[in-house]
Amino acid sequence: VRTVVIGAHLDSVEVSPGANDNASGMASALEAARLLAGLPLALSVEIIGFGAEERGLLGSAHYVRERGSRVAGMINMDMVGRGPLMVGSSTANDRLVDLAMRAACRLGLRVERFRLGQSDHVSFERAGIPAVFIHTGDDPLIHTPGDVLERLDPQRMAEAALLAATVAIDAAETLR
Repeated sequence: VRTVVIGAHLDSVEVSPGANDNASGMASALEAARLLAGLPLALSVEIIGFGAEERGLLGSAHYVRERGSRVAGMINMDMVGRGPLMVGSSTANDRLVDLAMRAACRLGLRVERFRLGQSDHVSFERAGIPAVFIHTGDDPLIHTPGDVLERLDPQRMAEAALLAATVAIDAAETLR
């Protein structure tokens, strides 16, 4: 069965509580799962918490080596807790980025488009799997003791989760 992955990394750096980087992404991925629960989709959806993103994308690279042939597309949630909602990828394969932009428009969400690597979506893109990175931009307190829960915007995280769930629904129809 082909699948769409909604993923987020579980790790942070040793000195940081990791609220935005990346508890926000994992919480939003789980909320996307709740939104998708029970919906009949043309593809399965897997919610994955990747380890060792901060150590070189090790968890997502392992997943792609082991199960990548089943994956039709990947939605990456990394640092979605504060700032403007953004969607992008690190390659010119913008199929899922385009889906995300259209979904955001339908949902009435304001999003910015960007191009960036260095998160778990890159492991999928290197294997030729379409991916979209949902992100809220640079945060000066990531990787510091100041990356705490009180700084997160629950509304922004809910919007990121809704966008991820909608992209998964759209991807299930278009990537079969």
